[in-house]
Amino acid sequence: MTLPFAPAPLAELRSLRDSLAAWRPDAVEAASSPPFVDFYSGARAAVRTYAVALLDLARGDSTAAEAAATRLEAVAAPPVAVTFAQMLAAGLRAQRVAGVGHRQEALRILAAAPANLPRDYTPVHFAIQSPERWLRAELLRELGRDEEALGWYGTLEELATGDLIYLAPVHLRRGEIAERRGRRAEAAAHYARVVELYRRADPELQPLRLQAQRALARLGNE
Repeated sequence: MTLPFAPAPLAELRSLRDSLAAWRPDAVEAASSPPFVDFYSGARAAVRTYAVALLDLARGDSTAAEAAATRLEAVAAPPVAVTFAQMLAAGLRAQRVAGVGHRQEALRILAAAPANLPRDYTPVHFAIQSPERWLRAELLRELGRDEEALGWYGTLEELATGDLIYLAPVHLRRGEIAERRGRRAEAAAHYARVVELYRRADPELQPLRLQAQRALARLGNE
């Protein structure tokens, strides 16, 4: 619902946001088996805070998102939870400043974020930071740093579960960059992949498919 290329209606964002805000992860944490309590303690609460803040950002409430980032930065223990919470806080801050046009500042925040989580850390969908990697690629592209952007788009083609939703948009962006550089065949291949991937996509994703179809037609008519 918070994907920039598939915006959800405000009413749906508000409803989901309120549901997540009402969820209390304490009982779930208490039910964790003893050997893993210390390692994963606080992860669910941090994820809840982050997810609610993403929905706040999608609704245009940057003040609430900033407050959430501050709460995440206040997590004190255990060490792995501190690192995880700081990563999430940096992601929120980067998205907030990027939303008001401060691209360089957003990139600085993302570059400075900690990234030394254990590979098997349980909230892996959030730990791999798909939204932040997409944001970094987008910011670099907007700044004309295409090679760096392509590198970050490439990290979203590695087919981790959390990355799958970005696959077609990544092909669209790679097609746009290739077309801008005059690599018509390469661009057409990326656009065709978007059309294929989104042939039966949900309605909110169909505009991307249409955009790729128009690009293919443009390349064919030039």
